[in-house]
Amino acid sequence: LYGKALSNTVIKFYWQALEAYPWNDVVEAMKLHTEDPDTGQFMPKPADIIRIIKGNSQSQSLQAWSKVERAIR
Repeated sequence: LYGKALSNTVIKFYWQALEAYPWNDVVEAMKLHTEDPDTGQFMPKPADIIRIIKGNSQSQSLQAWSKVERAIR
């Protein structure tokens, strides 16, 4: 897809970074990445895939704050 061969070391690194996430989530995140017109033309880093799965730090903070507000109510 991106015109580069992946070494066994790189594949191992990717797997270690993503193994905590359900396989279906990783596959869906890869699909979303490749369809993104801004970033999809570049090979994703594991952090790119994790960001799609979990959200960025700002969205994670908003989710946490939302949980706090619900607990207070």
